[in-house]
Amino acid sequence: MTDKENGEPQEFANIYLKEKIDNQSYGTTTASDGSFYIRIDKGPPFTLVISHLGYKTKEIRIRDRITNELPVSLDRSNLQLNVVVVQSSKISEEVLRSPITIEQIGIKDIQFVPSFDFYDALAGMKDVEIATQSMQFKSVNSRGFNSTSNTRFIQLIDGMDNQAPGFGFPVGNFTGLSELDAESAELLPGPSTSRYANAFNGLLFMKSRDPFLFEGISSYIKFAANNFPKSSIGFFDLLATPVYEFALRYAKVFKERFAFKTNITIIKASDWEASNFDNIGEGERFGRHFGTFPVPGYDGINVYGDEVKAQLPIGFNGTNVTVTRTGYQEPDLFDYNFTNFKIDGALHYKIKPDITAVVQGKSRNRQYLFHR
Repeated sequence: MTDKENGEPQEFANIYLKEKIDNQSYGTTTASDGSFYIRIDKGPPFTLVISHLGYKTKEIRIRDRITNELPVSLDRSNLQLNVVVVQSSKISEEVLRSPITIEQIGIKDIQFVPSFDFYDALAGMKDVEIATQSMQFKSVNSRGFNSTSNTRFIQLIDGMDNQAPGFGFPVGNFTGLSELDAESAELLPGPSTSRYANAFNGLLFMKSRDPFLFEGISSYIKFAANNFPKSSIGFFDLLATPVYEFALRYAKVFKERFAFKTNITIIKASDWEASNFDNIGEGERFGRHFGTFPVPGYDGINVYGDEVKAQLPIGFNGTNVTVTRTGYQEPDLFDYNFTNFKIDGALHYKIKPDITAVVQGKSRNRQYLFHR
């Protein structure tokens, strides 16, 4: 499947059989290279219907049996479709008819977001601020309530609350969707979200891909770098720590009513390393040492324990001097190696053509940050 103008392959185009065969429907979606495969248990004639967002729907009449490639090209269309949201009134409705403000990003926006993680695209929404605590620990805030622990902001994935156990608030995409399985994200920044329990500061609704519509196997590997050093004296000072991400998604439809999908995501990196240990205590014009003498009131940034202080008569003629406890620098306490492993799966069963029952399961997500 290609674009007629530039010949580029088209991913996620929908292909289905117009006629039902033995009361069964047949369909599939294109892979990343534009290829697709449908096995039909009955010979032609029949009609294939091909549709894709941004392109004109095309019908191909198959009169002879095909066992090899079927080249298909799509014409672009300027048709503006009605955007549908699901969470403002807890029912599907057109976004322009929704009684409250809704910000939305779709599957195309997610695919072309210019960042390492699609979750960062949320920062481009109106009235949204993101507080970043670590590689995957990010807090979404709206309405000006910028906090690293916004307990009144609710994050839902397919209608399920995604707050982290023990924290009581969502921790970004650390326990969220795989980018391969993300279909859309809708955000309600206003107070109208109060119809949802405790969502006074906003609500984020992320929708995963339906295996009935997005079938097949897909994967990606990403590579990036972070922790660039402050100075660049030589070649080795330019080297940064690598970031790796691997994701795999597999979805399969069995007959007409039953489907399943599973996702695996692994991220390995070295988290941000503290390198600023400037003195913010008394005698802040000095560092930890003044010449060869230690500064007694040293209270360093990214140093823990040295904020405990007392007045001791050790100064000139017995005057009191502020003395702080000897602290520990952050690199002495933590290993910055970071691993985030996520695996989830879902079973979908169509009770009726427009009603689907879903059973989902998710593994415990872990970030390994070891205390020495």
